[in-house]
Amino acid sequence: MKYDDEKAKLANRRQYLLAQIHYEREDLAQKGAALRVATQIIDKIRNGIHHVTRHPETLLLPLVLTLITRPRRLWTWGISGLGAWRMLQTWRQRIFS
Repeated sequence: MKYDDEKAKLANRRQYLLAQIHYEREDLAQKGAALRVATQIIDKIRNGIHHVTRHPETLLLPLVLTLITRPRRLWTWGISGLGAWRMLQTWRQRIFS
């Protein structure tokens, strides 16, 4: 009799634990679905960075297209970029000296 009671308790405990496992797996799957979208975006960004580091010439394509289609705009951006760089250098010298 005592053995049968222990066996029944263990069977009940097993059923309870299996139900809890099922519930936790469903909960984890729902929470994981929300994270799946974020990880896919992060993976795309990482893959893009990896591609650019392996093929830096891809960064030249927009520059070449701009040079061909609008050379004046490229000069304008270049001059503005140079001015911004010089201003940044001046600020860095003033701040760190």
